[in-house]
Amino acid sequence: RAWLHPTRVRFLHPLEVVTSRCLRHPTSLGIEALFIKVCDESGEGSVAPEAVEELLSVLHEGLPLGGARLHFLGASMSQLRAHAALFVNASAAACKELRSVVTVETKGVVQQMSRFGLLLTTDVGRVSLPHSCSAISIPDVANHMGHLLTDGSGFVHVSLARRLAAASNFSDVPCAFQIRFEGTKGVLVTDYTEMHTSEKNPIAVRDSMKKFVPSQRGVACQAEVCVCDRARWRRLRLNREAITLLCASRHVSSAVQNRIEELLEVELTALQRILTDEREAAHAVRRTVGTAADVAYHAAGVSYLREPYFLGLVLEEYRTRARDLTMKAKIPLEQGALLLGIPDPYGELGDGEIYVRIRRSVQDKAHEVKGMCLVYRNPCLNVGDLRVVHAVSCSERYERFENVVMLPTLSTGRSVSVDCSGGDLDGDLFS
Repeated sequence: RAWLHPTRVRFLHPLEVVTSRCLRHPTSLGIEALFIKVCDESGEGSVAPEAVEELLSVLHEGLPLGGARLHFLGASMSQLRAHAALFVNASAAACKELRSVVTVETKGVVQQMSRFGLLLTTDVGRVSLPHSCSAISIPDVANHMGHLLTDGSGFVHVSLARRLAAASNFSDVPCAFQIRFEGTKGVLVTDYTEMHTSEKNPIAVRDSMKKFVPSQRGVACQAEVCVCDRARWRRLRLNREAITLLCASRHVSSAVQNRIEELLEVELTALQRILTDEREAAHAVRRTVGTAADVAYHAAGVSYLREPYFLGLVLEEYRTRARDLTMKAKIPLEQGALLLGIPDPYGELGDGEIYVRIRRSVQDKAHEVKGMCLVYRNPCLNVGDLRVVHAVSCSERYERFENVVMLPTLSTGRSVSVDCSGGDLDGDLFS
């Protein structure tokens, strides 16, 4: 890793990264790779406009380092948001050869690099499909306005879902996986009733999931299902945009603003206890060292507030949460969750209805959410991006779908995902 400043290059210590399809490609073996982040001299902000020309020359001509010249290969969307990219010790022609595995109908550079970035997306597990198995194509579902209600979502057979969970070291088999498969991108919902999949055709994909046609050679043509994420419970934190829209809306009463202020006071009080209460300090350290290690340290009588090393971990947790509060207004909200969105596989949900079943951990008991709910997706920049929906209870076959927000697929109804900041269901997280 390295930081590329306008006047210098600063190297960081090597860091083990989760692999991606591109890094595992046979032609990439033996090629030295370097993740480079472009930033200002302090390493915190973006580069000033007057230094852009110098950085453009690096993209065109390469970066000379240690007698070699590293050339730009590509970047995933998350890496681009962090102003980072992957440079390799190879010629410009070799980099072009690696990028040629992506074939798109539109020859635009932006779309070409966006599609190649799918090969750089990190994954946590992968399963190769045997030659006797293949993926099938199923149609998308659209409403009367032309909005896709199943945009980016397909199905996976139960047997393959078990294999994906085992390959990814998941403690249970989730009801949905965010995946990359050949030229497709999206979410595969576990097909418990085998309505769309079978042992011979364990994957059902939709046209909205197909991003590019892989060439007949290279990494993208391998029949390998790569898991990037899964359906799981995530802690919800209000941010500056959501708070601004909630407080600015004329339909919101002063009780909502008072409730936000109460949540802020609770978080500030919790921050103070981290530095004074041993239990709160242990809870903060547990996020870094893990539960098993925390139990061992507690049994050995280690004090997190007196031992210098663990006190440093506590202070780092304190600084991180304090920075999130002051810079991004991230206020924890226990009566909410950040969940993966999927379409209703059985069609029981009506217009404006959702189904949510929460299980925070394997040891906890699952419970359904019922009643009026507020759903939004970041970034939310307009009051209309905050949607009021009704969480309902469904039949028993829905009980397996946990830690997801299930959206209706009625052709006569509205698309909740589109109404939430123009989102889709290929891995978007909804609050």
